[in-house]
Amino acid sequence: VPGLSVVRAHTDADLEAMIAVRLAADPDGPPPRLENLRHNLAAHETLVYVVAHLGGEPAGCGFVDPWPDDLAHAHLVVVPPLRRRGIGLALLVDLGRRAREAGRPELEGQVVESDVESQEYLDRRGYRVVGGEKAVALDPLSAIVHADVARALVAAGRFHEAAHRFRRANEIDPEMP
Repeated sequence: VPGLSVVRAHTDADLEAMIAVRLAADPDGPPPRLENLRHNLAAHETLVYVVAHLGGEPAGCGFVDPWPDDLAHAHLVVVPPLRRRGIGLALLVDLGRRAREAGRPELEGQVVESDVESQEYLDRRGYRVVGGEKAVALDPLSAIVHADVARALVAAGRFHEAAHRFRRANEIDPEMP
């Protein structure tokens, strides 16, 4: 892919590019926090983050961690408007190479059942389902608790996370003020 680079994320700028990709791919979800990404890298010596840039702009990111099993846990994401240009494949190739270098011939990741696009992407590349966990998301927090947490997040200046909590409170109780 002309203008594409995939590099191991070492610097804060690399980690911030990963955050930008995640925000673009899931604008309603809570963004990763820079300090959490730094902590994960420091605490897990086998963990590798990678970031893809297209024309100097963040285009995708992923990780691979070949510990502790005989396979490597991996994940990747591409900015939605940039999909189907080879960025995901470049990330997948890079993650696979890093796993093989660590002695892990297989990658394993998770795809939620409702993410048909990702399932089809992996199917086209020969990946197969090896498990099938069914999860039920239980939300033990009431709408009132979500709203209270959202107000505290607003006070802390964490508006994106607050918006997520307010939306969750509204999903639980649409009549909540």
